[in-house]
Amino acid sequence: MVLHGARGHQALVLFALVLSLGCSSPPPPDVVLVTWDTVRADAVGEGLPTWSRLASEGVVFTEARTVSPITLPAHASMLTGVQPPTHGARDNGIYTVDPDIPRLPEAFAARGYATAAFVSAAVLEAPSGVLQGFGHADDTTHGVPGRPYRAAVDTTSAALSWLGAQDRETPVFLWVHLFDAHRPWVPTRESWEAHGRDGYAAEIAEVDAQTGRLLEGLGALGRGSRSLVMVAADHGEGLGEHGEASHAWFAYDSTIRIPMLWWWGAELELGQRRHRAAGPASLVDVDPTVRALLELPTVPTEGLDLSGALEGGTVPPRELPYESVGPVAIAGAAPVFGLLDTTGQTWLDGPRPERYVLADDPAQLEDRYTEADSSVLDGLRSRHARAWPPGRETEALDAETTARLAALGYLSGGQASSEAPDAKDGVALFEALTVARSERAPPEALALGEQVRAELGLSPWLARYLMDCLDGMDRVAEADALVGEAVTQFPDDTGLKELVATRAKKRADTVRLVGAIREALAADPEHPTARADLGASLRYLGQHEEAQALLLDAVERQPEDVEARLQLAGVLRVQGDLDGALHHLAEAARIDPRRHCDHGRVLAAYTADREAARDALFRCWDAGVQPSGYDLQVLSQPP
Repeated sequence: MVLHGARGHQALVLFALVLSLGCSSPPPPDVVLVTWDTVRADAVGEGLPTWSRLASEGVVFTEARTVSPITLPAHASMLTGVQPPTHGARDNGIYTVDPDIPRLPEAFAARGYATAAFVSAAVLEAPSGVLQGFGHADDTTHGVPGRPYRAAVDTTSAALSWLGAQDRETPVFLWVHLFDAHRPWVPTRESWEAHGRDGYAAEIAEVDAQTGRLLEGLGALGRGSRSLVMVAADHGEGLGEHGEASHAWFAYDSTIRIPMLWWWGAELELGQRRHRAAGPASLVDVDPTVRALLELPTVPTEGLDLSGALEGGTVPPRELPYESVGPVAIAGAAPVFGLLDTTGQTWLDGPRPERYVLADDPAQLEDRYTEADSSVLDGLRSRHARAWPPGRETEALDAETTARLAALGYLSGGQASSEAPDAKDGVALFEALTVARSERAPPEALALGEQVRAELGLSPWLARYLMDCLDGMDRVAEADALVGEAVTQFPDDTGLKELVATRAKKRADTVRLVGAIREALAADPEHPTARADLGASLRYLGQHEEAQALLLDAVERQPEDVEARLQLAGVLRVQGDLDGALHHLAEAARIDPRRHCDHGRVLAAYTADREAARDALFRCWDAGVQPSGYDLQVLSQPP
């Protein structure tokens, strides 16, 4: 492990102004770290007012990189100054930050600072260990249906409330984590339209706006002019490059390159303003640089002090490692260990290594690795400890945490074996598990899952994915059979066993419910809801013909019963009567405009009438229902 101490004393003048009396010292600078989750380096620029203003007044690191394309490891490295193999948080949810590693907030607290962290996603909650050392840690991250995280506006409001309660003379170290640019995207319609119907761009704009609001709040409290502000993403987003729509699988620059800037208020002199610092900066450099600038105690670090680059210089060439262990956790594939070398080449080490020359191939499309490179790669390996497989035991996740991580696209599965496949061979599985389920029509998502199974075989997580697809298409019996097959194939997977038990209980409960409803109908043939309830229960059990008859009768008796019409539409679609299904969906939407979503999704998934589908989905949005990821995909398509 190569350790770099912080640079010696910096001849920096922290305050350009002195108090008028000349006999008092100003308070130490406030330090604010704002992290933007899932923002690519090329996704920022003039279209973002806050970023543009800060960039025009501070220093932008133009070649900054993360340590890992996933949230917890990246943030842990920012706050500790060491790489994931050292701090131990290699992935979300199943690893934690080593409690013995020194933390930046601890150094601030020892200097008399008030310290606080406000995070927006479950993967950064207190059990992860990343909040250790903060005097105030707000990890209230639960969102709303369709957005399983705290919105940037709410996180920013909480941070401003805390700031407002602090003594003006007490300096603060504040970390604010904004998650909105991470899937699932839930932009307002106004922002979505203003940003070219691009949900990702709209959400980045929202993060930028809330960062601006935070800085305005600093100014209103009299802290802005004495603040050091760092804005950085934790990792990027694939957006389809290399077959990766999201992140946490590969380690190409699409997810490794990040935006990072440093800005300071008018009372501070920390470097050369309006400077663009070239060279291989890293998130691991945040800790040692802040310690050097504020003369905090030094600790062992694997980062560099970037003070020289802030003063108008560049970041010197270095060997900069990074990693993605997501393929192991998600599919039992081999991890990817990446490295930028001193010549500007990137190396990706796995079963099939890759080498790219960034000067003429920045998109990393031309793999130039040959067997002649093996000795060079061996040398790179020897100089950078990987600690893989990790020595620390992973921790079991409870059911609620697993569900919340899955909702965010983070899944934890098996361990890679010595014969683990290359990550490139499993990207289709990753895409199915993380994106297709929420952003494709059920038939298309199911077809992708079946294709992946044909190519790679069944896995526990693929079984769950296929189960969800089948359930969504009213093929519950097939889903039950698939999960049973998966349990036979993976007998040690306790999660699958629990799933089988849960599904069996639901089926048994539904059978008992059917019996009870039949008895109620026999006693009261005019019962107002019994027919619809019985039809819905039979639909779940796959008894579609009787369900159809009961639901038709229920709708005739109560034409305004929206739920009965939705249930009937589902049965008719499965029975092959698409026109009938669309009729009842349209009627449901007439009664309750929020049901235009159901109508639009079926139109999009099962017909070629995309114009009608978009019209229905827009009507649903206008009725106050936030579009799903699939809805946004449909709405974004040209007429």
